[in-house]
Amino acid sequence: MTISNQGDVVRYDIGAPLPETALGVVMMTPGSTGALGTASNPLVTQTSSLQTTADLTKVIVASTTIATTPIVTAAASVRARIYRLRIDVAGANVLTFVDATGTEEMNFAGAGFRIYDFATRPWFTSAVNTAFSVTTTTTAKVNIVAEYTRVA
Repeated sequence: MTISNQGDVVRYDIGAPLPETALGVVMMTPGSTGALGTASNPLVTQTSSLQTTADLTKVIVASTTIATTPIVTAAASVRARIYRLRIDVAGANVLTFVDATGTEEMNFAGAGFRIYDFATRPWFTSAVNTAFSVTTTTTAKVNIVAEYTRVA
């Protein structure tokens, strides 16, 4: 491992890429000389606690028709906020998601998937009294798992 100090930035080169599961940031007090990885001078610390999603409602939708399918149904005086979304398609398809800001189109040339993982801000927000929906353009099977909350 090599360490270089470039002004306010300390760079660490461990000679190999970090695994995808490595989460954290390098923290070093400017001017410190303590050993890496000690309690007083940690090499890697967790930046925030893992997000809990117990308060989210989960829905699973499957479609094999050319149609508009509600993912989260409309409810009186509330909107849906989508915080996590997993989309799996079995073949070529164009999916159009409808939310309060308009539409978002996703093109799939063939089988594949996309994941909108948990975020502190919603990926999509429906309009009040309106369903959050997806429109498909082929009969290729589409599976969608959404986690959401409803707010006034």
